[in-house]
Amino acid sequence: MWVSDLTINKRGDHQAQKGEKMSLTSFLKNKEVREMSAGDFKKPKRKNSAEMKAAPVTNHYALIGVAFDYLMRFYLKYHYPQAIEKPWVAISGAKTAVTDEEFEAWLFSKEKGAEIIETDSKYLISKRESLPKTVLRCLYYSEEVYESYLSSGVMDDQIIIASIFLAQLDSLFRPLWLDNEIGVVDKSEIQDLKNQIALVNYEDFKPKHYCILNPTFGEGSKLVGGADADLIIDNKLIDIKTTRNLKITPDFFFQIVGYYILERIGGITPRPVKLLDIDEIGFYYSRYGIKIMYKVDEIIDAEALPLFIEKFKGKAQEIFSDFQNVGKMIEKNE
Repeated sequence: MWVSDLTINKRGDHQAQKGEKMSLTSFLKNKEVREMSAGDFKKPKRKNSAEMKAAPVTNHYALIGVAFDYLMRFYLKYHYPQAIEKPWVAISGAKTAVTDEEFEAWLFSKEKGAEIIETDSKYLISKRESLPKTVLRCLYYSEEVYESYLSSGVMDDQIIIASIFLAQLDSLFRPLWLDNEIGVVDKSEIQDLKNQIALVNYEDFKPKHYCILNPTFGEGSKLVGGADADLIIDNKLIDIKTTRNLKITPDFFFQIVGYYILERIGGITPRPVKLLDIDEIGFYYSRYGIKIMYKVDEIIDAEALPLFIEKFKGKAQEIFSDFQNVGKMIEKNE
């Protein structure tokens, strides 16, 4: 699939090693950006209520959130093979842990594969050695299991373990908190994800034209140092939330609006597609099994949008420039 084509780069950059990476999330936390956004976009007042059907069975919340994103994309790709996907962010995570020499030596090794060892409470990747080798075994295990899942459609422990491994590798690239070491999966994590994926009705995500998994936004994403959303189904932009509370916080709201703005700036990648204009944005709450969507014209004044986009771009360029200068100072001092 993707791993055999992977070029592993030696990573000396401080962003990868220290989590010092500008993103849409960090950009939206800027006070001026927040005030600018709050002045132009209003969340419609709407009371959302439903019964939680998949309560957490582990407190590894960050890991479960990323793993469910992977699992949901796997599930939709099986049901809608025409869905457009891009290489996993987990591969970028692997790049931070493996040198060219380590990757090439392992790639031509006769021991590329990996099996899973089961204990009372955990699953472990076999032949746990150095971090680079463990990372590569997790990556190849996940790819092999994913390919098998796309043929069978069987949502078993193996594909869920693969989603957790990929979430762990994701954390090497993004500033995420890991609750256990790479290559180790708690059975409670598997059960938590099983409960959530069982609530998904794939018909609720049936595309008429396009299903885009983990889309990015071209120049828009580059503007904020990288940004990737969860799903685009035709003209709907959907963010997945694995939270306990059925609540659209200001952070959630401005994040989905931010994705919309980036799409208006840079369009849709991984490949250029001619979409209907995005006219709905919202969320899928995986512990409740429901979507909460908003019409864009409920939130955004079309006449004011061009001016806001220009202000957004200007502020992003200013903040990103400051960020790069700080990074250069850190590198110089070390």
